[in-house]
Amino acid sequence: MGTSFTRFRGHGFCARDQFVAAWMANLVREIDRLPELTREQRAFRDDLILQASLEITGAVSDCLHHIERSDNLVKWATEIGNRSWQEYVRWGQYIDGDWLNGLMQAQGAVDPERRYPAEPIPSDLYLAYGRNWLRLLTGDFVPLPLNPSGKFHATGEIEVDVVTLGKRSTT
Repeated sequence: MGTSFTRFRGHGFCARDQFVAAWMANLVREIDRLPELTREQRAFRDDLILQASLEITGAVSDCLHHIERSDNLVKWATEIGNRSWQEYVRWGQYIDGDWLNGLMQAQGAVDPERRYPAEPIPSDLYLAYGRNWLRLLTGDFVPLPLNPSGKFHATGEIEVDVVTLGKRSTT
Protein backbone atom coordinates (compact mmCIF):
# COMPACT_ATOMS: atom_id res chain seq x y z
CA MET A 1 0.00 0.00 0.00
CA GLY A 2 1.45 3.33 -1.07
CA THR A 3 1.51 6.66 0.70
CA SER A 4 0.43 9.90 -0.93
CA PHE A 5 0.84 13.53 0.09
CA THR A 6 -2.23 15.71 0.69
CA ARG A 7 -1.32 19.38 0.21
CA PHE A 8 -3.28 22.61 0.47
CA ARG A 9 -2.04 26.19 0.46
CA GLY A 10 1.50 25.31 1.50
CA HIS A 11 0.73 22.73 4.18
CA GLY A 12 0.15 19.02 4.03
CA PHE A 13 0.60 15.52 5.32
CA CYS A 14 1.17 11.98 4.12
CA ALA A 15 -1.31 9.14 4.50
CA ARG A 16 -1.78 5.64 3.17
CA ASP A 17 -3.63 5.53 -0.13
CA GLN A 18 -6.46 3.39 1.24
CA PHE A 19 -7.51 6.19 3.60
CA VAL A 20 -7.18 8.85 0.89
CA ALA A 21 -9.22 6.83 -1.63
CA ALA A 22 -11.97 5.98 0.86
CA TRP A 23 -12.23 9.67 1.90
CA MET A 24 -12.50 10.71 -1.75
CA ALA A 25 -15.18 8.12 -2.49
CA ASN A 26 -17.19 9.29 0.51
CA LEU A 27 -16.81 12.94 -0.61
CA VAL A 28 -18.21 11.95 -4.01
CA ARG A 29 -21.11 10.20 -2.32
CA GLU A 30 -21.91 13.40 -0.43
CA ILE A 31 -21.46 15.58 -3.53
CA ASP A 32 -23.81 13.34 -5.51
CA ARG A 33 -26.58 14.09 -3.02
CA LEU A 34 -26.57 17.75 -4.11
CA PRO A 35 -29.20 18.87 -6.62
CA GLU A 36 -26.75 20.67 -8.93
CA LEU A 37 -23.08 21.55 -9.27
CA THR A 38 -21.12 24.40 -10.80
CA ARG A 39 -18.52 23.62 -13.46
CA GLU A 40 -15.74 23.91 -10.86
CA GLN A 41 -17.55 21.66 -8.37
CA ARG A 42 -18.13 19.07 -11.11
CA ALA A 43 -14.41 19.14 -12.06
CA PHE A 44 -13.48 18.56 -8.41
CA ARG A 45 -15.97 15.68 -8.14
CA ASP A 46 -14.85 14.04 -11.38
CA ASP A 47 -11.19 14.21 -10.39
CA LEU A 48 -12.03 12.70 -6.98
CA ILE A 49 -13.59 9.70 -8.77
CA LEU A 50 -10.59 9.33 -11.06
CA GLN A 51 -8.06 9.50 -8.23
CA ALA A 52 -10.02 7.14 -5.96
CA SER A 53 -10.26 4.59 -8.75
CA LEU A 54 -6.69 4.69 -10.08
CA GLU A 55 -5.24 2.44 -7.41
CA ILE A 56 -1.72 3.62 -8.30
CA THR A 57 0.20 3.33 -5.08
CA GLY A 58 1.86 6.47 -3.81
CA ALA A 59 0.50 8.71 -6.55
CA VAL A 60 -3.04 9.62 -5.49
CA SER A 61 -3.67 13.31 -6.11
CA ASP A 62 -5.56 15.14 -3.37
CA CYS A 63 -7.58 17.09 -6.00
CA LEU A 64 -7.42 20.22 -3.84
CA HIS A 65 -5.88 22.25 -6.66
CA HIS A 66 -9.44 22.47 -8.04
CA ILE A 67 -10.63 24.53 -5.08
CA GLU A 68 -7.67 26.30 -3.47
CA ARG A 69 -7.97 29.55 -5.46
CA SER A 70 -11.58 30.19 -4.48
CA ASP A 71 -12.67 30.78 -0.90
CA ASN A 72 -16.25 29.94 -1.93
CA LEU A 73 -15.15 26.54 -3.25
CA VAL A 74 -13.08 25.94 -0.10
CA LYS A 75 -16.14 26.70 2.02
CA TRP A 76 -18.26 24.35 -0.12
CA ALA A 77 -15.64 21.55 0.06
CA THR A 78 -15.39 22.03 3.83
CA GLU A 79 -19.17 21.58 4.15
CA ILE A 80 -18.98 18.41 2.03
CA GLY A 81 -16.01 17.23 4.12
CA ASN A 82 -17.95 17.79 7.34
CA ARG A 83 -20.76 15.59 6.00
CA SER A 84 -18.26 12.91 5.04
CA TRP A 85 -16.66 13.17 8.48
CA GLN A 86 -20.06 12.68 10.15
CA GLU A 87 -20.58 9.50 8.14
CA TYR A 88 -17.34 8.09 9.56
CA VAL A 89 -18.19 9.25 13.08
CA ARG A 90 -21.57 7.54 12.80
CA TRP A 91 -19.78 4.18 12.55
CA GLY A 92 -18.09 4.60 15.93
CA GLN A 93 -14.92 2.64 16.63
CA TYR A 94 -15.30 0.31 13.64
CA ILE A 95 -16.34 0.85 10.04
CA ASP A 96 -18.06 -2.03 8.30
CA GLY A 97 -15.77 -3.45 5.60
CA ASP A 98 -18.76 -4.19 3.38
CA TRP A 99 -19.80 -0.52 3.61
CA LEU A 100 -16.30 0.56 2.52
CA ASN A 101 -16.38 -1.94 -0.36
CA GLY A 102 -19.77 -0.67 -1.47
CA LEU A 103 -18.61 2.92 -1.22
CA MET A 104 -15.54 2.24 -3.34
CA GLN A 105 -17.37 0.05 -5.84
CA ALA A 106 -20.02 2.73 -6.34
CA GLN A 107 -17.21 4.95 -7.64
CA GLY A 108 -15.67 2.14 -9.69
CA ALA A 109 -12.65 2.09 -7.41
CA VAL A 110 -12.16 -1.46 -6.21
CA ASP A 111 -10.19 -4.19 -7.89
CA PRO A 112 -11.88 -7.42 -6.70
CA GLU A 113 -8.51 -8.67 -5.49
CA ARG A 114 -7.93 -5.59 -3.30
CA ARG A 115 -11.19 -5.47 -1.37
CA TYR A 116 -11.53 -4.33 2.20
CA PRO A 117 -12.06 -7.28 4.55
CA ALA A 118 -15.75 -8.01 5.11
CA GLU A 119 -15.43 -7.37 8.82
CA PRO A 120 -15.33 -4.39 11.17
CA ILE A 121 -12.29 -2.20 10.47
CA PRO A 122 -10.95 0.21 13.12
CA SER A 123 -12.12 3.71 12.20
CA ASP A 124 -9.35 5.72 13.88
CA LEU A 125 -7.10 6.01 10.82
CA TYR A 126 -9.99 6.96 8.52
CA LEU A 127 -11.06 9.58 11.06
CA ALA A 128 -7.48 10.87 11.38
CA TYR A 129 -7.25 11.39 7.62
CA GLY A 130 -10.60 13.20 7.49
CA ARG A 131 -9.74 15.36 10.47
CA ASN A 132 -6.42 16.42 8.93
CA TRP A 133 -8.07 17.06 5.54
CA LEU A 134 -10.66 19.34 7.17
CA ARG A 135 -7.99 21.12 9.21
CA LEU A 136 -6.03 21.86 6.04
CA LEU A 137 -9.08 23.48 4.45
CA THR A 138 -10.02 25.52 7.51
CA GLY A 139 -6.44 26.67 8.16
CA ASP A 140 -6.36 24.82 11.50
CA PHE A 141 -3.73 22.29 10.46
CA VAL A 142 -0.93 22.37 13.02
CA PRO A 143 2.31 20.60 12.10
CA LEU A 144 3.22 17.99 14.67
CA PRO A 145 6.71 17.31 16.09
CA LEU A 146 8.99 15.18 13.96
CA ASN A 147 10.64 12.01 15.11
CA PRO A 148 14.19 11.25 13.85
CA SER A 149 12.82 9.69 10.65
CA GLY A 150 11.07 12.96 9.74
CA LYS A 151 7.59 11.57 10.23
CA PHE A 152 5.10 11.75 13.06
CA HIS A 153 3.10 8.58 13.43
CA ALA A 154 -0.27 9.69 14.78
CA THR A 155 -1.75 6.24 15.21
CA GLY A 156 -0.90 3.04 13.46
CA GLU A 157 -0.17 3.63 9.82
CA ILE A 158 -1.07 7.26 9.24
CA GLU A 159 2.01 9.36 8.79
CA VAL A 160 1.68 13.08 9.26
CA ASP A 161 4.55 14.76 7.49
CA VAL A 162 5.17 18.34 8.55
CA VAL A 163 6.27 19.68 5.23
CA THR A 164 5.60 23.31 4.47
CA LEU A 165 6.34 24.37 0.89
CA GLY A 166 8.88 21.59 0.56
CA LYS A 167 10.82 22.54 3.69
CA ARG A 168 10.63 20.35 6.77
CA SER A 169 9.64 22.10 9.98
CA THR A 170 11.71 21.40 13.06
CA THR A 171 9.15 22.70 15.54
